[in-house]
Amino acid sequence: IEDMSFLDFNLTLLNDSAHAPTLINHVEFRARDLYLSADSILKRNTYIEFGLPSQQIDLPNGPTTIKFDTLFFSTIDNSIQINELEVLTNDQESGSDYKITSDKVRVAYFDFESLYTKGIAKVDTVFLGRSRLEAKVNVRKKATVANRGEAEYHSLPYILVRNLVVNQLAADVKLQREDIGNSFAIHNSFVTVQQLIHNPDSSQRFSLRNFDVLVSDYETFLNNKN
Repeated sequence: IEDMSFLDFNLTLLNDSAHAPTLINHVEFRARDLYLSADSILKRNTYIEFGLPSQQIDLPNGPTTIKFDTLFFSTIDNSIQINELEVLTNDQESGSDYKITSDKVRVAYFDFESLYTKGIAKVDTVFLGRSRLEAKVNVRKKATVANRGEAEYHSLPYILVRNLVVNQLAADVKLQREDIGNSFAIHNSFVTVQQLIHNPDSSQRFSLRNFDVLVSDYETFLNNKN
């Protein structure tokens, strides 16, 4: 395909009749010299740009919503950039909820050839700017949440992230076990992870080679009630 473009294109993704469809609106897509075959997507010097303006995407397999201001991808450097990312999970059945925000997420050197030909997602570096994690975890119902999470994660492909960097991370986590609540807060930290792997065919789905965490401001509250 020598030249192709979609402007203000809307997608409706259907998983099954039991879940509401996932809506992705106002897609902008451009491609030049696009070559597709059974064994390759990059035999020619393909140029692809993909952009999304402000979105709120509700995932069909669970109570998770993804929001962002802009998303942009280009094959010039095989990178993806997301501005003002927000991921929300509010599971009323388990009594747990999570919120992750980051002002900037950059995925550098995404290997689309590997994903297209082998179903393996390889990424050299994922960089997160100023980020925050807020979580309320109902420990008593942990097993229920874990079983549901196993089903959701199984749909992900094999993923290899060689380097993960979180430049500035804050966290506020509350753990609730019946009437006992504990909490901890990190106001400033720096995180690096190497060789983060998700393997859907392994009993140990997630693994990593090593990680470093530098915490400069931390507080915790422990309730020792018996």
